[in-house]
Amino acid sequence: MAVGATMQNLNQSILRNLAIALPPIAEQRRIVAQVDGLMTLCARLTTELASVATLSERLLEAVLHQALDSSRHASGLQLAKS
Repeated sequence: MAVGATMQNLNQSILRNLAIALPPIAEQRRIVAQVDGLMTLCARLTTELASVATLSERLLEAVLHQALDSSRHASGLQLAKS
C-alpha cells in the first residue's frame, strides 16, 4: 500500500537495505546527555522569563500608581492654593 509521492527506482527494498551511519553508543549517550542538559536549561529559563515578566508587570503597575498618586496629590495642592 503506497501513500504519498513516489519516486522512480526507489522502493521499500532499496530503503530497507540502505545503510544509515550512527555514531557509537557512547557518542549517542553523550549527545542525549547534552540535549537533556539543554532541555533542562530551557525549562529553567522559561520559568525565569515568566517570573521576570510578572515582576515587570508589577513594577509598571507600581510606577503608574505612584505617578498617578503624585499627580493627584500635586493637583490637590494647586486647587487648595487657588
